[in-house]
Amino acid sequence: MDMGNLLDEDQEVQSPYFRSYKSCKIEYITICNEPDCEWKLRASRNKKSSVFIVRKFNNVHTCKVGERMADKRQATYDLVGNFIKDKYSNFKTRGLDLTKGHPTDSYQLLPSYLHALKTTNRGSVAELERREDRFVYVFISLNASIRGWGYCKPIIVVDGTFLKAAYGGTLLTAASQDAANKIFPLAFCVVDSENDASWEWFFNKLRETFGVREGMCIISDRHDSISKEIEKVFPEAHHGICTYHLFKNVKAR
Repeated sequence: MDMGNLLDEDQEVQSPYFRSYKSCKIEYITICNEPDCEWKLRASRNKKSSVFIVRKFNNVHTCKVGERMADKRQATYDLVGNFIKDKYSNFKTRGLDLTKGHPTDSYQLLPSYLHALKTTNRGSVAELERREDRFVYVFISLNASIRGWGYCKPIIVVDGTFLKAAYGGTLLTAASQDAANKIFPLAFCVVDSENDASWEWFFNKLRETFGVREGMCIISDRHDSISKEIEKVFPEAHHGICTYHLFKNVKAR
């Protein structure tokens, strides 16, 4: 990994699970946020190049899962921007230009974008819902996610979050957990807000794309529309409440 231009000497990487112990132009060490945990990664510069090589990596956490799930500081947008900015500095990369400009012009580009996505990622699902030639919903699931679903646990976690960009709206997401207990993204959808109609449309697209597996469970927060539409679209699946969201509600109230 090329970290030479990404990490300044005193720059600290924050995550819910780990933090920087040492970060300089020669060596990078990150450890678990919890004291006495043995999770650790150490990387150092490969001779005079800007490429860092992982020298030691202990991927086993000896701390409790509950401690790692607690609220912790997240990576800032400045830090994330420093990691990805070089990908958009090349003159050949025109994708950002398509996301700027008048909203009407941007929405008119959606059909072409979805067609290009399905052409370059064959097997992917990308569907656009319009009413009276106006944008309503868009659903995207890449082929890699669709193929990988069969190797994941029969669990789907869904959630929604506000989009703070100029155009507003809500992002609905669905993810699973792979055999290594890592988050495996399945699909995402942009809608107007979290309501009965938007969740029903999203769940219908999930069912069409991923089907239903034996013993399948859908996990979410306590949003009324989610419970109602799961019962309608996925009557075979068990609906569970996310303990993290439940814990935060109990703690707050």
